[in-house]
Amino acid sequence: MTLRAGSIVRIDTGTKVGRPGVVLRVNPENGYVLVAWGTGTLRTHLRLVAVVPRESAGVALGLSKPTYFYAMNAWDGPPTSERLDEQRGVCPRYLLVALRALVGA
Repeated sequence: MTLRAGSIVRIDTGTKVGRPGVVLRVNPENGYVLVAWGTGTLRTHLRLVAVVPRESAGVALGLSKPTYFYAMNAWDGPPTSERLDEQRGVCPRYLLVALRALVGA
């Protein structure tokens, strides 16, 4: 499979393995992908996009608990990185739009 905007991935960040993520864009110049990744930690003082397991985005991401995306939780790098594990399907359009607005992509 080839990563594209809206692709669902699992990404390894720091000590956490397999965080849910969404590809926000693919840089046409170098092929790098910008991935927004979620966490289970709620930080109410920060702007966020919340996704719950039973909504369409939560089902697509395979979530088992509420997950929060923050602007600072983004990774830009090669699509061949061992940090990424592409999942089946794509996220709903509304989530892609919301995450792009949050991260500024």
